[in-house]
Amino acid sequence: MCGIAGFLSTTYNQDDLCRITRSVSHRGPDAEGFYFNAEDGIGLGHRRLSIIDLSAAANQPFYSKDRRYVMIFNGEIYNFRDLIRRYNLQTSTSSDTEVVIELFARHGVEVIKELNGMFALAIWDTRDKELFIFRDRFGVKPLFYYRDEQHLVFASELKAIKANGRISLEVNEQSFGYYFHLGFIPGPHTAYKKVFKLNPGEYIRIRNQKLHIEKFVSLSQFAAEKTITDETEALNKIEELLAKAVERQTIADVPLGVFLSGGTDSSLIAALTKKVSGGKIKTFSVGFSNSSFDELPYASKVAKYLDTEHHEIHITDKQMLDKLYEIIDAYDEPYIIASGFPTFSISEFTRKHVTVALSGEGSDEMFMGYGFHLWAKRMEQFPLKQLGGLIGRGLMMSQNIAHQQKGRLFKNAGKYFAQSHIFSQEQFYFSIDDIASHFSPCCGQASLQKFGMDFPSQRKFNAEEKQSWFDINVYLVDDLLTKVDRASMHYGLEARVPFLDNDLFNYVINLDSKLKINNGNGKYLLKKILYKYIPEEYFNRRKWGFAPPLVKWMKSDLRPVIETYLEPSIVSNFGLVNNDYVQRLKKEYYKGNDRLYNKIWLLALIHIWLSRNT
Repeated sequence: MCGIAGFLSTTYNQDDLCRITRSVSHRGPDAEGFYFNAEDGIGLGHRRLSIIDLSAAANQPFYSKDRRYVMIFNGEIYNFRDLIRRYNLQTSTSSDTEVVIELFARHGVEVIKELNGMFALAIWDTRDKELFIFRDRFGVKPLFYYRDEQHLVFASELKAIKANGRISLEVNEQSFGYYFHLGFIPGPHTAYKKVFKLNPGEYIRIRNQKLHIEKFVSLSQFAAEKTITDETEALNKIEELLAKAVERQTIADVPLGVFLSGGTDSSLIAALTKKVSGGKIKTFSVGFSNSSFDELPYASKVAKYLDTEHHEIHITDKQMLDKLYEIIDAYDEPYIIASGFPTFSISEFTRKHVTVALSGEGSDEMFMGYGFHLWAKRMEQFPLKQLGGLIGRGLMMSQNIAHQQKGRLFKNAGKYFAQSHIFSQEQFYFSIDDIASHFSPCCGQASLQKFGMDFPSQRKFNAEEKQSWFDINVYLVDDLLTKVDRASMHYGLEARVPFLDNDLFNYVINLDSKLKINNGNGKYLLKKILYKYIPEEYFNRRKWGFAPPLVKWMKSDLRPVIETYLEPSIVSNFGLVNNDYVQRLKKEYYKGNDRLYNKIWLLALIHIWLSRNT
């Protein structure tokens, strides 16, 4: 795991390369390296977090044996040993980096789809003067790039592009519509004009100043025409595939542990890690000073049952809130950071003990564990499909806040892109109607787009499958994986996600949805597997998610921050949203309408970000 940065420009020099690379030094504290050729205008910079093959021989940039190709690489390839055997490679190191570049040297772009892992990488062809930049199929590792008529600059984080110093970045207000609707800015958009995220499974190919973006793999190609309906077969296969994924992802030459919240996903990962390792494993948990949101007792109970070497930390409100501006700056663009508080805290704590941690992201999206999926299914059934608009308008007239919220969900479900609407309203974010009515026109214009969503053509997806597809391709990529990457890499900790294994995904995407949601119970098969390892009664509680007591904070410790950044002069100065509307929302919230908390939080965060970045 590392940080990468580079450029293709005849006007930039080696000092520019050093500056942008060192801006992501937190991602790779162990070593740095550079490749620069002024004549070709190519610069490649690397910061290394040593995980596999700790020797200097595995440092980057890394050259192919024939010296034609030079590569910088952020990530891990979990099947690299299988690839060595399959292609009969003769390697001089024990690193996955060498495997990737030698395979590319032999087989070109096509071989990248065989990599099972997380990665963002750049390869320069010194003979044909051609640059290739790839991002893994799930988007676990980030890749940003700036492009104008003369320059290409790319990096693991936006801050490296901002650190260039030669680029005058202009805020892209159109992207803020996505932020207000979703809580994040989905790719390929960013908060700046001419700066983009490379989408998962895509690669950039640039030669003679001509840039092309193509797909090297698409998740939709793995959706078969028919689904798997045999429960017994599916149970055995999923357990086998997940155990193999965990086994692959425990390969490391440094200490490794597991994030453990005590919920379904992390508990199953911990149980399987113990199974495949055959010994005592390390687990890590974080809890809050507000006991009503504290899952430490559940995590401790699971850890004790599994007999792990358990480490836990209890975070006070002040300790978390002291990180507010540090966390905002770490994400580089507007992002709803609520669950970022505990993720930063657990990452900092875990890094004191290990260098790699396994995490449970991807499970809810693939196995339909969210309320989003249940609502998508319900809204395709009578009476909501036929009468949803009428029911919604009726509920909106209620004095009950919960009824009003459901009314918003039903009223506009068929009017816009259904998946983003359900997601947005379940999270209490701004609807597209809200944005059209109360925000600047540029915000509304962006929010009406459909995120470039493509549903697989091999079979017709039902409503809950479409919602899951949105979650995998949008929410998981630009919210959850972003959260974990920035938090973990901020402290030089590598976070791995076994649920996002190629083989496991290829199978799970073809499970019949009845094996994912059974009688309203999400993650049905996954829970049956879990209960083979840990008693079911350990999990008989409602799903909380990994989030702090934000509602409480916003009425106490965070209230001065909200009052400061949603002060009328600041809101009016930036002009993104109608000031009267903002003040009305604030007044209703502080009078007791707690369901407005995420709207207030979104508004406060973007005005903090604008104040610090413009």
